[in-house]
Amino acid sequence: MEENVFDTIVFNKHLLIDDGRGAILVDTGSPTSFHESRKFNIGEDEFNVSASCMGVNAKYLTEKVGCDIVGLIGMDIISKYSLWINTENFGNFISFYKENASFSRYSVKTFSAMGVPGIVMNVGAHEVKLLFDTGAPISYLSNKFLKGEELVGTCRDFSPLTHTDYDVNLYRLPVDFCEEEFDVEFGSMPAEVAMLLGTMGVDGIIGYDLFSRFRIIVENGKIVIPPQGI
Repeated sequence: MEENVFDTIVFNKHLLIDDGRGAILVDTGSPTSFHESRKFNIGEDEFNVSASCMGVNAKYLTEKVGCDIVGLIGMDIISKYSLWINTENFGNFISFYKENASFSRYSVKTFSAMGVPGIVMNVGAHEVKLLFDTGAPISYLSNKFLKGEELVGTCRDFSPLTHTDYDVNLYRLPVDFCEEEFDVEFGSMPAEVAMLLGTMGVDGIIGYDLFSRFRIIVENGKIVIPPQGI
């Protein structure tokens, strides 16, 4: 398989790579890529992109993430590859393969919404549909699943959709996924995000809490959890 490999950078729970020109946010939650140079290179492949998307640009990401960022790679480019995500426990590299992996038999229950890959998980007593968003440092869940749950803390987050910062209430719920049981702190979604996800038939978002725990492959709009020891 033809492979293009980058070192994994996780900064403030954001997934980044460095293409030699600066840090790039790897964002499966974004349908569109952008770069301040208006070009992306993955190996010999070159892509012409915009310098921004919906008013979000490299300067905005630099301010919000807290490190110098020159661009974002979204699903318009990621979907052309088999994307392997390996964080610290799994070799700490991200690969873009031209060919699909041979692990399709390990694909989990997935879906796609507006080009963004999603995953079906058991959270608490419910089966929920979550967008797999590698640009999301915080996981979110529809408020209807958080009613009656104990508040465990708060944090601050930002929304590129509304260009606003907001406080997030956090609730710790048990997750049963890929024969593993673990807890995830889910945030309550701001109204604008909840409305958008509701129109997509989606219950929430998961990003860092998944890719930091599992080696993950994204290909053909599906999510694959291969054997974790390879």
